[in-house]
Amino acid sequence: VTNVYVMGYLVNSTSYFFDETDAQTASKYVFQNTKMITLPYSSNYQKLQNAARKDRDSIPLGFKALDSAISTLYYYDAKAAPAAFLVLIQSTAEASRFKYIEQLIIDGISENKLPSLAAISLENEWSLLSNQIRLA
Repeated sequence: VTNVYVMGYLVNSTSYFFDETDAQTASKYVFQNTKMITLPYSSNYQKLQNAARKDRDSIPLGFKALDSAISTLYYYDAKAAPAAFLVLIQSTAEASRFKYIEQLIIDGISENKLPSLAAISLENEWSLLSNQIRLA
């Protein structure tokens, strides 16, 4: 395993994958014998924000936002899907990397909250931060 990031998802007999090399490779091994749809964007934050026509700092996070994002992808609303992915990725992958972001999600149990600039900065600098830790 070289990547444990979100590559795609499965709903009933239809699989959806990001438009990127790693996702296309993953599609050869998971969700076989399904109708495969390649999404018109990659999982890159900038590409998702462009497709959503919204910046991450304007998209609320929390349990209600996560529930809505899951429903959006389950019923596949093409216009709302990019923003839903932004919520899902931040609520899962980023929350597992950073306690600060995990706490932001937990704090959103009863009320959605916009991510802080500190959270966005951590997400943007993940590669640099992890490389520095690896070299230490």
